[in-house]
Amino acid sequence: MPITRKQFELGIDSAIEEWMKRIHRFLADHKDEAFTEEEIKLNILGQPPERDTPEWIKTLLKYQEKQVGFSEALGKLVELSAAKEKSVGGATYYAVGSRPLEL
Repeated sequence: MPITRKQFELGIDSAIEEWMKRIHRFLADHKDEAFTEEEIKLNILGQPPERDTPEWIKTLLKYQEKQVGFSEALGKLVELSAAKEKSVGGATYYAVGSRPLEL
């Protein structure tokens, strides 16, 4: 399956591109705040499945499958200055960057 020239230049596939768009949209919608990676995941994906529920493992695997590529996409956004990364109080936070996301 072919990829776009932009995907080729960035070294990403369609799944990473979609994550980049979702993460950037979330950060742009909350431009006056910064979030940890885990907080961004929770806001986009919702809570992970609770233990001791029927079919917990199956649900957890689906949740984890959805997360594949999330960290890579966040890193690419920082690389492109579409997101900023800063360590504050021992945690790494992310905010919308100075450059627009052009995909």
